[in-house]
Amino acid sequence: MSLTLQWLLAFAGKDLSPFFHNNELRPIERTNPSGERVPVFVPCLERNPATGLYWYRDPGLVIGRITFHPCPVKIINTLTFHATEMIVCYEDTIGDVREKYLRYNDNAKQYEWRKDLSELKGGLCGLVALLTVYI
Repeated sequence: MSLTLQWLLAFAGKDLSPFFHNNELRPIERTNPSGERVPVFVPCLERNPATGLYWYRDPGLVIGRITFHPCPVKIINTLTFHATEMIVCYEDTIGDVREKYLRYNDNAKQYEWRKDLSELKGGLCGLVALLTVYI
């Protein structure tokens, strides 16, 4: 089994959008030590041998969208005033958002999460989650 296939199987059923630019089928890249631009998600280098297209651009491999209504949210840590902006699904609960936020902060489960209702217009779109750390 190829390394790329192992990577993709490890991420099966999970949201891969954090590895791509918003609303584009263009992978996020970084510069490696030799100065080359490479995707942060290694399987983005893989092409479908049948079509010659990258797997994420091949319409034959698209199953569907994770959501039809992506929502930008801002999460503010009220202790440090550090803000993180990310895109979540309209259908996500605040618990789902917290799980997705774990990639930015490993301690997110230890915080108290609150919604700033002054900015909500429906669902979690525009959500500002205020994190409070209890020691």
